Amino acid sequence: MTTEAPTSETAAAGTVTARTATTEAATTEAATAGTATTEAATAGTATAGTAAADTTTAGVVTVKIVLSTGTSVSHTGGEKEFEVEARNLRGVIKAMDARFPGLGAYLEEETTVAIDGQIHETAYFQRLNEGAEVYFLPKIEAG
Repeated sequence: MTTEAPTSETAAAGTVTARTATTEAATTEAATAGTATTEAATAGTATAGTAAADTTTAGVVTVKIVLSTGTSVSHTGGEKEFEVEARNLRGVIKAMDARFPGLGAYLEEETTVAIDGQIHETAYFQRLNEGAEVYFLPKIEAG
C-alpha cells in the first residue's frame, strides 16, 4: 500500500487518527477516499499541477494529541490520545473539531495548551515539529 499526500482540504484542516482499531479502519477509508482526489489532481505530467500538489502538504507534520480525562469523557467518548497531521495548532483544533463537532470551540475557550512541555496561552499559529506532543489542559480559574 502506498501513502498518498493529503488533499489541500485535509492538509489545511489537518487529519485526526484515533489510536483505536475501530477508528483506524474508518480513518483509512476516509484517507483512501481523499486519495482519489489527490491522484486526480496530480495525474498527468503537468509541472504546474505537481508543484501545486507539493505546496499543499508543505509543513504538515504528525503530532500526538492528549486530552484530559474530563474533556475526553465529555467530547470523544473517552478516547484521550490521537495522532493529528497539521501545520500548526490552529490546524490541530480544526482537525479535532472535524472529527468531534463542538470540540474545537471547547478547546479554544476552556483549555490551555502545552506543546512539548511548554505552556502557550495563544499559540494558534505556533509551528509544530514532527512528533511533537500537544496536551490540552483544563484552565484553572481562581475566585
